Parts: sequence; C-alpha cells; structure tokens
Amino acid sequence: MHFLRQFSLVTSKLNLSWNQVIASTRCLKSSMGSASNEVEGNLPSLDDSGSSTSGSELSNSAMDGVTQDRPILPYSQKALETLKLDKYPYYVEREWWKDGNRMTFWSTWRMKRDVKRRNLLAELGPDRVRLKALKCNTILPEMIRTESAKKLHNFPKGSCPNLVQHLCQFSGARRGKFNRFHLHRQIFRRLADHGQLSGIQRGVWLLRMIYICTVLVVLCLLVQGSLCAVLYFLASKPVVLPDPTATFLSETDVVEANKYMLGMTARAPLTWTSEGDIFERPRALAIVSVLDGKVLNNLSSGYDVTTEGEEFSYEDLVNNKIFADEGQEWILMRNAGLSGSQIASDAQNVFAKVEIKTRSEPLRREIENIYKIAEAIKKSETAHTKRTPTILVIDVNGLPIAKQELSEDEYKRTVTELENAIWRLISILKIVYDDRVIVELIAESISEVKTKQKRQSLESSADRIMKLRKDLNVYQFVSTNYPATFGIFLLVSVVLILAVLFIAVGLWNMDPSKDSIIYRVVTTRMKKD
Repeated sequence: MHFLRQFSLVTSKLNLSWNQVIASTRCLKSSMGSASNEVEGNLPSLDDSGSSTSGSELSNSAMDGVTQDRPILPYSQKALETLKLDKYPYYVEREWWKDGNRMTFWSTWRMKRDVKRRNLLAELGPDRVRLKALKCNTILPEMIRTESAKKLHNFPKGSCPNLVQHLCQFSGARRGKFNRFHLHRQIFRRLADHGQLSGIQRGVWLLRMIYICTVLVVLCLLVQGSLCAVLYFLASKPVVLPDPTATFLSETDVVEANKYMLGMTARAPLTWTSEGDIFERPRALAIVSVLDGKVLNNLSSGYDVTTEGEEFSYEDLVNNKIFADEGQEWILMRNAGLSGSQIASDAQNVFAKVEIKTRSEPLRREIENIYKIAEAIKKSETAHTKRTPTILVIDVNGLPIAKQELSEDEYKRTVTELENAIWRLISILKIVYDDRVIVELIAESISEVKTKQKRQSLESSADRIMKLRKDLNVYQFVSTNYPATFGIFLLVSVVLILAVLFIAVGLWNMDPSKDSIIYRVVTTRMKKD
C-alpha cells in the first residue's frame, strides 16, 4: 500500500494519459512479485516542494514497458481474452458498437429502444406509407381497403412513427417527439425521387406480369402436350416441301396435304405450299406411324402436328371416289395384322428372308410384316402396271413394350432393326415406282396415346350405343333434357297456382271498412277555446 501511495503521487506529477498509466500499472504489477525490492529502490524521491527528480526517466521507462507488453493482435476472440476485453464493462461497450454508429455508451436504455424503433421505421416506413394511402383512398373497393388496414395493423408496434422520440444521441436528453407528418413527407419524397411512389400502379403491373407469365406457362404446357406428333419425310422427290419452321399442321391438314400431293384434290391446307409436276404425280404413298418414334436415328427436321385426341383417318385416302373404279391398291397394317387389297393378301403368304433377333414378340411381328410388305410389292405385277397411287398405312406400336421388356443394349439393337426394315421398304418402293414415292414417318409420344386411349375408354360406351341406334334406325322421340324441363315447368306452375290462391283468399277476406284507407279519412274538427 505504501508503494501504491507513492506511485500515485508520482504519476500525478507526470504528463501521462490514463490508458498509459493503466498499461504501465499492469506492467509494473506483473513484475512486482519477485523484484519488489528493486522497484522500491528505483522509485524516485520527492523534495520538499513535491517535485520529482526523475520524472522524465520514469515516463520513458513506463512508455517502454507499454510498447513492449502490448503486442499488435488481430481482431479475434483470443485477442479479446488476452486484452481482457470480454469482461465487464468492455463487453457491453463492444455489443453496443456493433452497428458502427456510436462512439460511447448509451446514456439510457430508452435511447437503445428508440434506436431500434428508428431502424424498424427505416425498414418498414415505405410499406407503411403505401398501405396508409391504400387504406385512406375512398375510391378503391372496400375489400382492398380492408386488406390494407389489416396488413398495416399487423406491422410491428415499434415501426409506428408516433413512438420515435427526439433524443440527444450523446446525453439521451429529450427534445420532444418527431412530427409524423414531417417524417412521412421525408419517406414520401424519398420514394418519389427513386421512382417507387406509385405502389398501386406497380402492384397492377406486377399482377399483370404474373398473369401473363402464368398464361405463357400454360400455353407452353398445352403446346408441349399438343405437339406430340412430328411428321418426317423420308422420301419426297416428286414434290417440293415447304419450310418446316413456317408450317403448322393439324391431323386434318396432314390428310389434306397427302391428298393434294397425290392429286386427289386441288385444295391444299392453309400453311402448306408444296409444289410438284402435275404430270409426274407420286405413284405410292407410305405412311409409317411409330409410337415413341423420336428415338429413331438420322431424322431430318420435321413438321409439328397438333393432335386433339383423335386418330389419323386414312379412309378418304383409301376409299376415294376418284380411284374407286380403277381398283386402287392399299395396305393397312394395324396391331401386327395385315389387311387391304391384293398386295396385302400376297404379303400374308410371303416369307421374310431377314432374320429378326429382337425378343419382344409384338415388335417382332411388326418388323416381320414390314419385310413381308416390301417383298410383296417387289414381286407384285399389279404394282408395276397400276397408274393409281398405292397407299400403305403402317402402324408400329411395339417400341414402348420392347423398352419395358428389353435391356438398354437390346433396345438399341431393336430400334436399329426397325430402322433397317423401314429403309428396306423405302428402297423397294423407289425401285418399283421409279422414285416417284412419298414416305412419311409420324412419331407420336406415349402421353398423347394414353390420353387418346383414356378418352376413347370414357366415350366408348356412349358412342357404341349411339352407333347401334343409328344402324338399327332407332330414334328417341323424347329429348334427353326432358326430366329437367318437366321439373322446371312443374315448379313454376305450382308457384303460380299458390300465388293466385293466396291473392284470391286475400281479396275474399278483405273488409273495406277496416282495411281501406279511404274509410279512415275523417274530417278534422276545430277545437273550441
């Protein structure tokens, strides 16, 4: 204690800051354990006037101790523990300094609370102004105003401008309250300067953009779902085809385009602009429809075909009246079965010379039938002599089944076998018909076929009944809406009868002397004084 009392007297005479004194005190206290006698011997002596004889020497030694014992440490938890800044009161000061806007302690906790309210107001002030404008606008519908008031009421309480106080940021002394109108004006001007003022208009624009994006997404989904069929031309030398990017076809347009190219009609689809020699018409048309046919290789750019859940109808191509009397040749392969004219019957008796290695039975029979058709056309004598166009309609539906039954490598080999069969048919047709052949490949997706099957299964019973009624000449003389119509007329009739009955009873029981206002009128008499 005697040492500390002498040291305080010495430091009062020195020109040192308080931080330097604290650091030097720690330095001196740390070395005080083993060499206390040396410290007492080195203390300066005071004369009668109270001045220090070795003040400058002690000041220099204290500064040297401070610079030696205070290393430069990076900001970390370990450095805070080393410098003891994680203990009271320094940790409180550090917590208050996190925002970086203060240089001293909070004067009061009210000041801390006011700063939190200011931060909330800075964050939610623009939204409060917009919602306040929507709430007070009497032109808007009541539902919008109620919703705006509800959202405004659900805001945090601290964001209200009335709670913000005008405090001194150093002493915490009150300077009154902020005028909320002045505060709203500042927020309003800031929104106006940054082009964020028209909240209602921006909200309408946002709703419109959301609506447009939703419509575009739905249209894309509908287009992807409807453009499930792609038309590829594998052979088309007799005609000049239009640009695929500028041609949009439907199922009906495909049939009409085929009839136009064969010369069966002079009416072409709206977007179909093909050209050809009228004296060199195609002699054969082969339409190969492959389910999941997009997996085939070496396909050129195709024409997107919009499908509406209906199957392609080739009856007009086969049974056209123009060539009905000339015995038109046609072949239809559907569900691995052959039907048609003389060439189809010849194809059933032809033996396929190519070995088919696929293990999927449905696809195996379809590939085998394609080879049979090619051999039958090659050996047919009528195909060389007939001048009417030969029409071949081939449906291949075995690829999805083969994909489920076979492995990936076997499925690829199966697809290759199907491609070889199609190209074999094309080569035979080109040889037999002098390259005046049109071969089309229609690739349909599985999802569209499932939609067709589901729609057909839902409507099959009703369609079958209506077809039977039409075939048997059975007519229904009563409309299908008869029960509903009868119920409506019955209800209206009952209501009218009851109304007439109540009116008649009311008129019958009416007493004019009591009920009529005419008999209640009495001449007013003057009162006598």
